Amino acid sequence: GSAARVFCELMERAGIYWTITYGNHDTELFATHNAKQLTALLKSYPHCLLYPEPGVYGRSNQVVELRNGDGTLNQALVLIDSHSYHSFFQRSKYDYIRKEQVDWYEKKIRMLNRREKKIISSMLFFHIPLKEVKEAWYLLVNEKGKKRVRLHFGSKKEKVACSHKRSPLFHRAVLLGSTKAMFFGHDHLNHFSLTYDGIRLTYG
Repeated sequence: GSAARVFCELMERAGIYWTITYGNHDTELFATHNAKQLTALLKSYPHCLLYPEPGVYGRSNQVVELRNGDGTLNQALVLIDSHSYHSFFQRSKYDYIRKEQVDWYEKKIRMLNRREKKIISSMLFFHIPLKEVKEAWYLLVNEKGKKRVRLHFGSKKEKVACSHKRSPLFHRAVLLGSTKAMFFGHDHLNHFSLTYDGIRLTYG
């Protein structure tokens, strides 16, 4: 709770709108707040745009629409909860973004496409890297993916601690053609950015 307040007050002093997507350490065993309490705390700050979509699996699935002065959509920021662990007893296996979340993402993108009468531009934000991040780096260093992978900056300094199970998110994003970039964190030392099958994957 106190760490969250320090972060929130720092963001509020910046005077800009902000939001978050949850990770795997936010509400662990020794945390002072559960997910519901933490969300309430974050939303109590006036510049926080945390509005989780009800009825979607997870704590922080939402779309933030960045619009131009004339009302047209500039960018859709899609926040997706990558959850925490496979189970309480398997804390070495990280969870994954579920099919129902991916279906929700596709529904939102298609709705905005219809509204804007074009394929919109979007970016995704979540915490735990997808399996495709690990695969892209393997293709890059083994020179098997020269046409599919391009490194922009950075290096791999530890194993990619990706989800234990493949999410359909990346494949669906490629098919939809809207999402230009995905941002994630989780790993402590890895810091690189590469484009894989037309989508830029970047550690934050």
